[in-house]
Amino acid sequence: MKETAKVNYVLVAFLAALIGLIIGGGLVWQLENQTAATRLQAWHTFVKKYELISQQLYLALPIYQDYISRSDEKELRRFLNQDHLQVAAAKNLPVIRDQKHLQQLLAQKQLTALEQSFATPWFFFNVRKENRYVTPAARTGLETISQHFNRKIHDRLQKKFQGQAARDFIVKYAISSAVRPGLYQADLRGRNSNAANESSHTYGISVDIFYDEFYIYTDLDAANPAYAYADPAKSLLGFSVARARRRQLQAMLAETLLELQEARVLYAIFERNQRCYHVTIL
Repeated sequence: MKETAKVNYVLVAFLAALIGLIIGGGLVWQLENQTAATRLQAWHTFVKKYELISQQLYLALPIYQDYISRSDEKELRRFLNQDHLQVAAAKNLPVIRDQKHLQQLLAQKQLTALEQSFATPWFFFNVRKENRYVTPAARTGLETISQHFNRKIHDRLQKKFQGQAARDFIVKYAISSAVRPGLYQADLRGRNSNAANESSHTYGISVDIFYDEFYIYTDLDAANPAYAYADPAKSLLGFSVARARRRQLQAMLAETLLELQEARVLYAIFERNQRCYHVTIL
């Protein structure tokens, strides 16, 4: 009788464990399915959002070739290298000799870092971290460019689509060069015949904006953790839609620089061969 009771106890324990595994496995399967469904929904939400943005940018914004004239491009070459250097001279800024000197100026708050994150209105295109610095005034100028650029885009969308206009997104521009210490500029000049003997980059007041690349960032609901699953989709869609609407965004960027140059906020040099604008903040 004791042996029978022992066998029954083991059998019950085994069945309980088996049932537990079945139930547990079912719960895991259910949770995994819920997670997959959540991710799929987040992906679908972002796709629809970017689809709307892409369509509206296409319909509301002109393309560069039809909108920016040769005289506009000429205006964006009115202030050349010597004019940009005179800005540095007028501000009595020192030439940044090397990385050690850069760090000294950073400690003295004469330079400030340009971070790259979802919160910043720019991103970097082949710029080493040790060269992602400008003067505080130049950083403010870069923020002004972004504000003006995005306001122009949203104003056009609002005018055409009114209450149906896409919202809650910004278009980021690409910075392909920032501060260049003297040693770096000399090395660049040895490798690139187009590089100037003396550049306003060595004073921390200039950046190059690469006009062939943009990024569209939208944050639908930062408080909803479901959207965290769509972060890879953000990067993919943000770059893909921006590339599809490159010509429209190029038109708005050029117009932004023309208007801010006219307002004496900056000087810009249109550099066709380098696919960038050399921008100095006044």
